[in-house]
Amino acid sequence: MNEQTYINLYEEFSQTIKEKSAKILNNQRDTAFDKFKKQGFPTKKDEAYCYSRLPKTLGIEYGININRLHFNIDKNALFNCKIPSINAALAFLVNGNLHIADNQKYNLPKGVTLCLLSEAEKTHPEILKKYLFEQSKKSDDNFVNFNSAFSQDGYFIHIQQDTICEHPLQLISLLRSTQPLMTFSHNLIIVESGATAKILLCDHAADDVEFFESSVTEIFVENNAKLDYYTLENSNRKTNNSTQIFVNQTDNSEVVINNILLTNSTTRNSVEVDIDGKNASLFIGGMLIGDGHQEVENYTVI
Repeated sequence: MNEQTYINLYEEFSQTIKEKSAKILNNQRDTAFDKFKKQGFPTKKDEAYCYSRLPKTLGIEYGININRLHFNIDKNALFNCKIPSINAALAFLVNGNLHIADNQKYNLPKGVTLCLLSEAEKTHPEILKKYLFEQSKKSDDNFVNFNSAFSQDGYFIHIQQDTICEHPLQLISLLRSTQPLMTFSHNLIIVESGATAKILLCDHAADDVEFFESSVTEIFVENNAKLDYYTLENSNRKTNNSTQIFVNQTDNSEVVINNILLTNSTTRNSVEVDIDGKNASLFIGGMLIGDGHQEVENYTVI
């Protein structure tokens, strides 16, 4: 499918997209769509994409779940990433819908909120108003506009001031479908001053169909706060992934970002960081194991 297919889809179903969305995501939706409609998908003529094959993967006829229908799942069949002794507070995202077992809710430390944006806009409206889009709106990447036009929800993690998370937060993002599927999410992580957190996001595909996953994640790490943010992609040879991370750091903050890739088709990791303070530290690293026709691309701006 080309740009025109998605333009037609938005123009026909924009009202449904908005009605089934976290309301706060509608604030930028039409503006983002207008930019996407004008610019289209990046091509090799765009410097940041001159070596990328990611736009080509959009030629597949993906479905988009604009009605936010829940995929029927057996919660007992949800699996853990096989990482020994991680001892994490665990949550699942199945095609973007959040599932947290009751016993795992009790594992969340006091001062930590983990929910969807659609819930956070009711419980933390002022925080979302202050932070959401503040970093991503600075980007001129049209994949960000594409995401903002179609994203209807995303996860929200808020670590209150001086909260020390002794154990990691682990999110297992599971893609399920019987037909090719494209998913969108816009996520927000806030680590307030003096707080410390470790987050592990694991991406998996449970079915052998083509997937395209578009995610935008905004991260704010405030004075004297620390965040370790790890992603582990172990999906299938038909999964394409556009991951765009925007980070803002202030005084004396410490951030570690590690992207680990084991199995995929085509992945683009874009990390843009604003170090907006003194004595802040940043480490961006990763590891990949690729063979055959797998492709992974890392694009960073600091």
